[in-house]
Formats: sequence, C-alpha cells, structure tokens
Amino acid sequence: MDKSRLGRILAAIGVIIALALAGWGLWTVTRPAKAPAKATAGAPAKTATRKKATEGKRPTATYDELAAAVQDVSDKYRSESGYTPYRSGPYAGMSIYGLLDMTDDMDGVDDDAMADEIKTADTMPDDTSPEDLAAEITKLRNAYDAWDKRLWKTACDRFEEQSITDGMKPVIQAKPDCMGAAGDPPANQGTKESYQAMVDWYENAADLSARCSGGA
Repeated sequence: MDKSRLGRILAAIGVIIALALAGWGLWTVTRPAKAPAKATAGAPAKTATRKKATEGKRPTATYDELAAAVQDVSDKYRSESGYTPYRSGPYAGMSIYGLLDMTDDMDGVDDDAMADEIKTADTMPDDTSPEDLAAEITKLRNAYDAWDKRLWKTACDRFEEQSITDGMKPVIQAKPDCMGAAGDPPANQGTKESYQAMVDWYENAADLSARCSGGA
C-alpha cells in the first residue's frame, strides 16, 4: 500500500472519529432528560415554601365560637362536679363535690383554677384578635381536661385509701368465709369510670357484709 493511499484512509478514519465525538457532544448538551430533571428539582422547593407558609398561619375563631366553647365547658363542668356515684346507702344523691368536700379533699382538685379560666374566656375584650380567640378556646378546653383529670384522680385516690384500704378490706379480712364473695376491688386507674367501678364494688361488699352479719 502506497503512502498516499494510507494517508487517505487515516484521514477518513479521523473524520469519522471527529464526527462521532461531535455527535456525542451535541447529544450530551441537547438530550431531553435535562428539562424534566430541572423541573423535578424545582418542585420540592415550591412545596416546602407553601408548607412553611401554611404552618406559620395561626388558627382563628369568632366570638360566637368562643361563646359556644364557654357554654360547652361550663355544662361539662357542672355535670361532672354534680355527678352522684352512690345508688344506695347514706351517700346516695350526694355529688362528687359534696363527697370530696366532706373529707377535705377538694384542694387536690384546684377548682379555683377551672372557675378562673371559664371567667377569663367569658370576658375576653371586644378588640381581641381572631387568632387570640382561637388560642383562648384551646386554653379553655385544655384547662377543663386538666381539671377533669385532677377531679377523678383525687376522688379515686381518696376512695381507695379511705373506703377500700382502711374501710372495707378489714371487714372482708375479719369474715373471710362469708365476705370472700366480694372479690378483689377494681384497680385504681384515676378515671371517672374507675371511681364508679370502685363505688359499685364497695356498695356490693357493704350489702354482703350486712347479710354476713345477719342484718339482711
């Protein structure tokens, strides 16, 4: 092969390689995958901005909504404080407030805090912002929930100690053959339901004690 022919072949190969490299470079720059990648990358930033704006907005309420919340909490407050757990015996008809007051256990309920919060919510200034009205509703409901927990925990602890541990258990232990049918008292869970269960158990045990003693 003469040198001139070899030179033409090498030149042709060089042109092919150059065209291939140029084509690769052009495809790299203009490939369609670039545009979707940019659009996808930009989406989280917009979503995050919208989320941040939403999170920064405080809830609002009207005076009518606050008044409705005050009425609702006041009704629940009266209902709970006036609850009568006993169905028979000397304490039948007495409210839980009366029972706790009789044994000087009302301090644990901190009733004044609940009454003060209801009064505060009921007398909010006329220029209170919608955001502050909503915050006051939340504060009022949280205060009620805390008060309700204090009420029934105090009632349960008092009843377990005085009426069961110091009261009925010694009676059962004194007459195990007859009083054993009373069974074990319910566990103290510090709730209204738990308190009522303990009272029911106590009343049943008291009836059983009367029968064991020949009084019924």
